[in-house]
Amino acid sequence: MALKLHENTKHDPIGKLYLPIEEYVNRHKQFNIACEVKLAEQIKGIKAVLALNLKINRLKLGLTQEKLSEKANISTHYFAMVELAKKFPSAGMLERIAAALEIEPHELFYMPSAAENALIGLKVTVAADIERIIGEAVEKVLTAKCKD
Repeated sequence: MALKLHENTKHDPIGKLYLPIEEYVNRHKQFNIACEVKLAEQIKGIKAVLALNLKINRLKLGLTQEKLSEKANISTHYFAMVELAKKFPSAGMLERIAAALEIEPHELFYMPSAAENALIGLKVTVAADIERIIGEAVEKVLTAKCKD
């Protein structure tokens, strides 16, 4: 089976991402290792890694840039510039942002390998498949019970 890029491919100012960032956060969608490999190839430099991790972790918490900025006590404009890899924060600012994201500061610079992402994607896919199969089985049993 040939791997192909997602139909919603697009370029992103933080390093030409090939999937919408939400797809990296909402892992219940089908995992695409080809895109993960492309992502790892495209994210170059510490600003881009920081920007990607900020966006991913912010979206995991369901926060807007404005809400996270308030939580970290920084301006929304400054945070947006950091998330776009246009500015780089000081060590103190990184600590405040990490605290607002409820993570350790070093996690802002971690870039998982394609193999790690593949394993995470596989786990999520298997869990989703199990959930779907169980749901279908329960529905089948309930439908049979209702007909009786």
